[in-house]
Amino acid sequence: MPCTDGGGWDRGDPPADTQLLDKVTRIACTALGLIEARGLLKELDKECLDWWTAHKKADELRLKVEAKNAYLLKVRVATLKLQEAISLGENIAQARSALDSILDEGF
Repeated sequence: MPCTDGGGWDRGDPPADTQLLDKVTRIACTALGLIEARGLLKELDKECLDWWTAHKKADELRLKVEAKNAYLLKVRVATLKLQEAISLGENIAQARSALDSILDEGF
């Protein structure tokens, strides 16, 4: 998991405290993943278990959003290629087939 604190900093480099929080989050995520893989979650206190559960849910949601965005980007690119083929009088069938195969994959 490329884990972060979920801060969503999007303007250049994040501040140092955000970088530190992301680093600590990645360390915690790695450690808790190993603890879970060894079946030792029952040894955690409630606060730690609650954080881990919420973190995994947030990470799962992030991965779903990333997958959906990647799919939508593929659809946009294929649509633009089809529009380009139509406007240039090129191989429309090939461009349409490429778009159809992406749409058939679905999200």
